[in-house]
Amino acid sequence: MREWFENLQPRERLILVVGVVVSVLVLLYAGVWYPLQRDLQRLERSVAEQNQNVTWLRTAAQEVRQLRSSTTRRQVSSAPLLTLVEQSARQAGLGATLSRVEPQGNSQARVWLEAAPFDAMVVWLGQLRASQGITVESVVLDPQKDRGVVNARLVLERGGAG
Repeated sequence: MREWFENLQPRERLILVVGVVVSVLVLLYAGVWYPLQRDLQRLERSVAEQNQNVTWLRTAAQEVRQLRSSTTRRQVSSAPLLTLVEQSARQAGLGATLSRVEPQGNSQARVWLEAAPFDAMVVWLGQLRASQGITVESVVLDPQKDRGVVNARLVLERGGAG
């Protein structure tokens, strides 16, 4: 190969050497430099996204801590569960839909609502949980012909894990 190279004209040798150098540079750029730059940019974007996620998670964790501390300070009534359920349902505007409330064990109550507005019922259940620590153990909903109205059978529990 060396003999072949030496038999070339000086101009041909120069063109060949320049061609080899340019080819090596293009291969290095296309095979090494460009992929590294592309991956670096991708990683920089990923780091920025992860930093946004960390910021959001820290904010969410702080909100969770605040909510936990506020729920532990709630004034839980010592009134019987049935009384709390009936009174709170009336205050939430669900008194007319409350058809039956029965005790089930020491800390649970079965509740039947007929033709109850679904949104009002969900708000009521959220208020029960937030203010009294009463959670929904189970629920069965039967949608009615009127939109947003349900018949509901609930089992509510005082001091539940919910």
